[in-house]
Amino acid sequence: MGPIFTAMASLALASSGVTDEVERLLSQRQDRAAFALAEQAADDGSSEALILLSGFYEEGIHVSRNPARAVELLEQAAKQGDAEGQWRLGVMLDSGRGVRPSQEDAVKLFQAAARQGNAKAHVSLGIMYSLGRGVPEDHAKAMRHYRTAARLGESHAFNEIGVVYLAGEGVEPDPIEATAWFFVAMMMGDESGAENLAEMFARLDERSVRIASYRAARIAEEYRKGGSHAAVSVEIG
Repeated sequence: MGPIFTAMASLALASSGVTDEVERLLSQRQDRAAFALAEQAADDGSSEALILLSGFYEEGIHVSRNPARAVELLEQAAKQGDAEGQWRLGVMLDSGRGVRPSQEDAVKLFQAAARQGNAKAHVSLGIMYSLGRGVPEDHAKAMRHYRTAARLGESHAFNEIGVVYLAGEGVEPDPIEATAWFFVAMMMGDESGAENLAEMFARLDERSVRIASYRAARIAEEYRKGGSHAAVSVEIG
């Protein structure tokens, strides 16, 4: 990397942050420059950049796909206490991508990230408790984590709550309530929520859809009042 590029990279990092600059370069199909910028910042010890760089190796952007290298980078970020790094490393451990799978270790990482308020980690914990992966199956704890993530503004949490009501996991099955939660997830841009909502529209009659839409409006208002910055507390079991 030449001195001119290094100076430009330093200026970009100072002005907009490594994530914004890397994303800008990627959007312009400047994969090589984006990789170099992330690598430079990672070498300087930035946990944010370590996570970004792991994505290049996991997805095979500019470099050969190498999940094991992605895991190594995420381990560095997680050791720094970075919640996003902890969550992403937990996902890799849960799936066994690039590393020997360990659902128990994945749960520990999700818990560490959730303690820092990482909404995606709360969703992951909800899924682990719902399925009994690495922890005893506990639908009540799963729902608490989903609701916490929803209060933090995580769109996928609304979809998962809908799944709970649809399947009757620890609650009475309620397809209309499920549809309402899918509706909110869809409005927030969650793809799974949109897919599930389309399926429910095909199953329910017009009156039920109308009731679900009214309920969705109330859910959205309730969680909007809570706000993504509201104080959130949940037992990290």
